Amino acid sequence: MPEGFVYKVPASTPSGFVKFDGYKNGTLLDAKNLHYPDNFINPSTGKLKFPTAETTTMKKQVAAANGVPVVWYMNNERTADALRLWATDNDVQGIEFVFRPVPITG
Repeated sequence: MPEGFVYKVPASTPSGFVKFDGYKNGTLLDAKNLHYPDNFINPSTGKLKFPTAETTTMKKQVAAANGVPVVWYMNNERTADALRLWATDNDVQGIEFVFRPVPITG
């Protein structure tokens, strides 16, 4: 998708929709450039120490998806793992976190 493209899914939110980056083969997609700092993640468990803006977004997207699978492509493995654990601990189902490193060019 071109940068800035937004795929809007109708939802019972103040705006009337929830944003995704795209839709392909029956899956709603979102790309995340997130790098949680050390003070966000417990070093011994790898879990988030507290909810974040992304955990709220995750819940909204899963609710709006209404059973359609959601995939977040993330370029930071540690952050992806922490969000995956948070989703499991908080029974947020229907979302997959896929680590995809940014290719080095040049």
